[in-house]
Amino acid sequence: MRTYTDPDRFYGPAHGLPIGAGMIVRDCVVSMPHRTETRFETGVGLGLVLTHECDADQQNERFFNDLVLVCPIIPLDDFCASAEEESGAGAWGGILNDIAENIVFRAMYLPPIPRHIAFSEEMEGGGIIYLNHISSTRVAWFGDISQHTVCSLSAVGLRAFQFKLENHLLREKAATLWFRH
Repeated sequence: MRTYTDPDRFYGPAHGLPIGAGMIVRDCVVSMPHRTETRFETGVGLGLVLTHECDADQQNERFFNDLVLVCPIIPLDDFCASAEEESGAGAWGGILNDIAENIVFRAMYLPPIPRHIAFSEEMEGGGIIYLNHISSTRVAWFGDISQHTVCSLSAVGLRAFQFKLENHLLREKAATLWFRH
């Protein structure tokens, strides 16, 4: 799988950083729509924090700093196993190449985290961020954030992610909208 970014330049340590944008955390509680019923269920796993650190700072006494947005990270091995279970052997092949080549706007490939930066068994093969699955979670559920941090995206990684997010959420509509003078 081709990636445009060297994993050593894509990640950095999270030690000493406050909870905030670009931080990869474990034991992150996220909500997800149930597959067959009209309700949400929760899960726990890896997540990428999207909310800026000043908006999550609990020392900053103001409204709306109790939640952070996170995007769950699907470990690549889990994605491949699920795709094969659902659609047969090798079903993941085409989509993974398109994600890595930035042809798919709604997902982003995360390369494996180098062991000298952080150890994450779940991310040994890399991961996928599905941008249509952004969720909120409580800052308080992390408690001591240092117990949950895996690593952080570097400036290079965060820039690549921000480009992907902007392209997905803010690109021009395909349908023509009515314009009133």
